[in-house]
Amino acid sequence: MDVIGEAVNRLNGVIGWLTYFGILSSEHGLTRETIDLTLEEGSKLALEEVDNFLKLREQARKRYVNILHSIALGYNSWSEIKKRLEIEESGEISSSIMLNLIRNLIDTGFIVKANRKYLIPDPVSEYAIRKYYSKILK
Repeated sequence: MDVIGEAVNRLNGVIGWLTYFGILSSEHGLTRETIDLTLEEGSKLALEEVDNFLKLREQARKRYVNILHSIALGYNSWSEIKKRLEIEESGEISSSIMLNLIRNLIDTGFIVKANRKYLIPDPVSEYAIRKYYSKILK
């Protein structure tokens, strides 16, 4: 696969990230390393957006981080996400609380539901959450 095709694939065709990749390519060259740089630099912007959302929800911050991290790692069903959250908290989470948390993430566009699975539609946000929240949750 050529570099542009790989960029389109890894950035999931998101116009904003592809534009950013184009800008970085003009500075650093059209290479696979520039795709990695786009993910790294874009991750900082994506995490700022998530952090702004979390600042308004400090009491549930850790729950949101765990849900997002679970989805970024591929735990995409309601039961998988709920189970991981319950293991993390060493206790049961009511379905109504889970529904509220999930609904808030959907309403803000951080996650989507497709075919009974929850996904992070922005590949750069998914990358950032998978990479940086792993460190926080340890």
